[in-house]
Amino acid sequence: MIKTVETENEGLKRAFMLTIPAKDIDARVEQEVKRIAPQVRMAGFRPGKVPPNLIRKMHGEAIHSDALNSAVQAGVQQLLQEQKLRPAMQPQVALEDTYKPGSDAQVTVRLEALPDVPAPNIEGLKIERLTVEADESAIDEQLQRLAGANRNFTDAKKGHAAANGDAVVIDFAGSVDGVAFDGGTGTDMQVEIGAGQLIRDSRTNWSGRRSATSATST
Repeated sequence: MIKTVETENEGLKRAFMLTIPAKDIDARVEQEVKRIAPQVRMAGFRPGKVPPNLIRKMHGEAIHSDALNSAVQAGVQQLLQEQKLRPAMQPQVALEDTYKPGSDAQVTVRLEALPDVPAPNIEGLKIERLTVEADESAIDEQLQRLAGANRNFTDAKKGHAAANGDAVVIDFAGSVDGVAFDGGTGTDMQVEIGAGQLIRDSRTNWSGRRSATSATST
């Protein structure tokens, strides 16, 4: 049986010393030898008939390492269940440096446990749902915006003079007091006349080329 001793209990920090008996580790070694025996091949023996002592001689170190790891993992899981701990992160597990095969294994387990949070009492709790009545004028304004954003344009007839509501494709260059500013130039930009899409400032000068083809909305 694994022996457990608590070595630290401060706030959420917990630490334990586990003592895993050598006989438990040896039992796992025996199980591992039996498990791999059918797969072991050795000259002079039929498949699956290699004696256990030769299997230990060939693979003893690896088998013991697997058995020890398995025993430690089982010990940590047993600890968490018995102490009813919920680790906030993976526990830190360390085997004592003095351990030697054939002796009890001393294992240190450190962790931070999640606190127990009681379930809140929600009996009698009421939730107020706030509602706002939409103003008809606000609805109409939003509908007009949506309609304006989804308008389609068709090519204007030759000789058509662009007017408010029409879209033109332009190249432009902007300057303030004769000095060009960042973002003030562009090519092949579609602009709706009268929509206020370009900066209006008495200091800003716009120059450029408008395409010969304007468009009318439909």
